[in-house]
Amino acid sequence: MDGAEPRTTVNLDDHIIVPDLDRAAITADPDKALEDYVASLSTLPLSSAQEQGECLGLPQKTSAPSGC
Repeated sequence: MDGAEPRTTVNLDDHIIVPDLDRAAITADPDKALEDYVASLSTLPLSSAQEQGECLGLPQKTSAPSGC
């Protein structure tokens, strides 16, 4: 393999999460809705079948600058 590391096949659908959030709460206060969602993550059980590194996609902008 000419010194290159072996490649691993990754299914992105297993790592990208788009949560189903309350649209009214997001519209009223996107920052609070995000805070509430992130706080709720600590109450969810961890699955040994799910990878621990995930990418979270949110359908609404918050007050954080773009690119954060």
